[in-house]
Amino acid sequence: MEYKNPAVTIDSIVLRFNHNQLEVLTLKRDALPFKNYLSLVGGFAKYGETVEKTLERILRDKANLTFKNPEQTIILPIVSDSKNDVRGWIFTVPVLVLVKNFEVSNSSDLTFRKVQLDENNKLIFDEKLAFDHNHILELALNYLKNQLLLHNYQVLKPLLNDVFTSRDLYNIVHQLTGINKTLSNFMRDSALKKTIISTGERVKPISGGPAGQPSLLYKWR
Repeated sequence: MEYKNPAVTIDSIVLRFNHNQLEVLTLKRDALPFKNYLSLVGGFAKYGETVEKTLERILRDKANLTFKNPEQTIILPIVSDSKNDVRGWIFTVPVLVLVKNFEVSNSSDLTFRKVQLDENNKLIFDEKLAFDHNHILELALNYLKNQLLLHNYQVLKPLLNDVFTSRDLYNIVHQLTGINKTLSNFMRDSALKKTIISTGERVKPISGGPAGQPSLLYKWR
């Protein structure tokens, strides 16, 4: 009996928070199908590879991105099948990769682009990506949003520096969820108090900057 086996691709949703804006890493494709379209950074799994090993290889080879902290990656509980792909029957495993202080290489094919959800949880993005990558990106952002609505703030740890201000954290949560609270009310969240702790230090004032007490710095518990 002959069996027809599907192929598996790993598509990474590489997100960073840059200048108070959530951004996703895109790659300009150099091969058919969808040649010259932008896409998420992804590729086919090789025989015997785990999802993690495939992801590591793809990001290293295509984006010069390496990571060692497993908290940076979230294998999403979503599997997308693409029956109409000209390359065959393909299943996609999306993986969120959260990064900070990451700059793309000199390659013009790699770019970070602004991304967000609207009030109806629909994707706001300025590009039509290859394959079903717009849909995958929308699902990934909604996954993060739902985690935050469940008060799982720890999920944002890879996006922030080791120490950060309350405003830094609030800005990311606002971008992903659309919350519209005062900063003081946001910081009263009991789940948040169990997640972060003040370092007792404050941001170093900038010479000639605005008057007032500098912001407190926080860290993860």
